[in-house]
Amino acid sequence: MKLKIKNFGPLTKGGTIDLDKRFYVFVGKNGSGKTYLANLVYEMF
Repeated sequence: MKLKIKNFGPLTKGGTIDLDKRFYVFVGKNGSGKTYLANLVYEMF
């Protein structure tokens, strides 16, 4: 399953995440949406 994100909260550039993987690493500057994205994926499962 893949999750496509665009213009969602601080995640303005968009992208795709492959949710079939068991381990994720989110890297970026402060305020770029790493925690926002982690919480989104957590709430989905």
